Amino acid sequence: MQKLAVFLFVFAVLGLPFSAGDVFPSTTAARFRDPLATCYQFRVFDPNGRELAPQWFSLQRNYAGIPVGEAAGRFPPESLNKLGLYAQEGAETSQVPTPEAVQMWVAERLAAAWEKAGSDGPAWPYVKVEVTVYRAVGKAVGSDTWQVVVFNPAGEP
Repeated sequence: MQKLAVFLFVFAVLGLPFSAGDVFPSTTAARFRDPLATCYQFRVFDPNGRELAPQWFSLQRNYAGIPVGEAAGRFPPESLNKLGLYAQEGAETSQVPTPEAVQMWVAERLAAAWEKAGSDGPAWPYVKVEVTVYRAVGKAVGSDTWQVVVFNPAGEP
């Protein structure tokens, strides 16, 4: 009886994944399955040139190597910073946000970011957002950098 139990266990461990397909989230190597088309980074500066935390503006990167929805884990916080995947059949792809999209996103979160920074005194009249985009150029990696100045629509928080 014990030999039968061991045989069934070995069969289940070795045979089931081959016959049933993906049983566990890690069987497809999700971290390495989807090739990246673009990756970008946000840096935010106040009027004095001091670098501010991208998290205050929801510009942080939430990618932990496993595509969202592919495995158990945390629900990532809202962010404009998503990685772009090559177009695949039925897959959503994220594109690099336009300067207008960055401007709207940051303007909506400017007052809240000022509060998170713990700043005292007048609100920032503007912030400068620097976006660096990394993408494949042949077999190498190239980058472009552009800037957006976002003015405080309220003037005061």
